[in-house]
Amino acid sequence: MIYARVSTNSQDYKRQTEELLEFSQIQNYEVVKIFEEKISGGKTNEERPQLMKMINFIKSNKIDKVLCWELSRLGRNTIEVLKTIQLLNENCISLYIKNHNIEKLNDKCEINPISQFLIQILTSVSEMEKTQIR
Repeated sequence: MIYARVSTNSQDYKRQTEELLEFSQIQNYEVVKIFEEKISGGKTNEERPQLMKMINFIKSNKIDKVLCWELSRLGRNTIEVLKTIQLLNENCISLYIKNHNIEKLNDKCEINPISQFLIQILTSVSEMEKTQIR
């Protein structure tokens, strides 16, 4: 599964999606669904329709992995991003962040401690960037 997001209507998520599809082909991953949206990453999960559709899809389908171009595409609100990651972990769905080559879970559904640490740092940096942008 792929999730792509940009912040404004004038931006395009096409590059994110195309690069993740290309990566999927190289890795022999089957992409069963793509979720794309144009909305601020500072919004809550509930305010982001495609993210909520992805979460509902995850709950009712067998998914192994969610691919995302960079962590800030999941959001720029640390609490909301960590809630999404927790849901993925609980459903044994690994999150792969392409630009940092971070894989959240191993094949045994165990959390990679280095990835956990990096994700916590990156979510904090992303939220700080959001504050500076505003």
